[in-house]
Amino acid sequence: MSATISAPLHPLNAAAREATTPALSPHERAQEADDKKRDVAAKFEAIFVRKMLEQSSKSSLTKQDGLGGEFYQSMYHGQIADMASESGRGFGIANALLESWGVPPAAQADQTAHDLTLSRINAAPLA
Repeated sequence: MSATISAPLHPLNAAAREATTPALSPHERAQEADDKKRDVAAKFEAIFVRKMLEQSSKSSLTKQDGLGGEFYQSMYHGQIADMASESGRGFGIANALLESWGVPPAAQADQTAHDLTLSRINAAPLA
């Protein structure tokens, strides 16, 4: 068997893509970097909140029995954490990280986690 080089990973393909991609201005590059940092901060906050909810449910008396209950609780915690992070308000962890990194926060969202939930329910197709 001969080893084949995957086209997307080949260094010449990457160089060719970079040559055909228009160069970003320094302002656009800084904006892109700030957007990536905002994304990382929001994902970190979601993971932190998810773990916090998982730990609190372990000590809760309302624990679901069986594999299905644990799976459901895990999905529920993930959705709550993601919605809190997406709302732009969250718990303030992402904003604290952005402030420590010197990144200005994005415009505050007017929606709460409850508003995001309602919009997702209303947008879901009925089966």
